[in-house]
Amino acid sequence: MDHSLEKRFAAEIREAAPFLFELFGAKVVSPPRPEPEGSQLERVCIATENLIFQFSRWHREDYRVRVSPVFSPNNSYDLIDALQVADPLDHSIARPGIDHWSLFARLLEPRFHLLEIAFNRDNFAYTERKLAGLRLRKEA
Repeated sequence: MDHSLEKRFAAEIREAAPFLFELFGAKVVSPPRPEPEGSQLERVCIATENLIFQFSRWHREDYRVRVSPVFSPNNSYDLIDALQVADPLDHSIARPGIDHWSLFARLLEPRFHLLEIAFNRDNFAYTERKLAGLRLRKEA
């Protein structure tokens, strides 16, 4: 992605989720895996001390966020699935029709610490098993 487009995209994320930058010291980082040449996917990666978030969209629609632990950046999961595993007692976490980043931010902000706990090195194997089980239930 063009550097100026990436800067604008990162600015959108900063505006929608300022808490990531102000409270958790988030920074724009290089993607763990580069996009193939000619890809129409816009993507920006934002890293905090323990988590990497990959924000992406296709043609200004199909908004998605994936999350991975810093110690395993290529092992990413859908943010909504990860939040459901990190906060299993909160049944209000649904997959909203996402058409802007502030919806993701509203889901993430109150659960950020839970996500950090779920994705820390000591708990990650358990979290991965729960995410795999969630995926299997969705596919059934």
